[in-house]
Amino acid sequence: MKTNIAETTDKEIQDIIGKLLKKDGYDQFDEAYLEVQTPFLINPNSRNESWKTKIGFVLYPELLSYYDGKSWITVPWICVRIEIEDSEYVTDESKQRELCRWIVSELTSAGYKPFHDEDAFAGYFKKEDRKGYIRLKTYINPDFQDGYWSNHTL
Repeated sequence: MKTNIAETTDKEIQDIIGKLLKKDGYDQFDEAYLEVQTPFLINPNSRNESWKTKIGFVLYPELLSYYDGKSWITVPWICVRIEIEDSEYVTDESKQRELCRWIVSELTSAGYKPFHDEDAFAGYFKKEDRKGYIRLKTYINPDFQDGYWSNHTL
């Protein structure tokens, strides 16, 4: 297959970034990378004072698929990925859930309700426990403004 969806997904990513940058505490450092001040002490051991409460958002397209009862449907969604290392947020699930709720509220207030899956971590995230860090992913798609489609599987 030679279908190039980059023009569409890149525009969606830039639209999302544009809306997030209008909110307080967001700075863009790369084409699809933002840093945001949180109300949490995420990186207490950082030598950089401003990084102690920051996290980074990386935005990129991912294909999500579901079976509608007759056939498979595959749709590009914009992944918002966060990675945390060297912090109690790596091992403390209650802190992770609190951070996830805050991220969902930030995205929702910018006009993007993340993909909701009752089986996902904190209802919205794919959580990957790695050696010494965690990776949290949530998905947004401006064409699915309610944050779900007919199947809820991440």
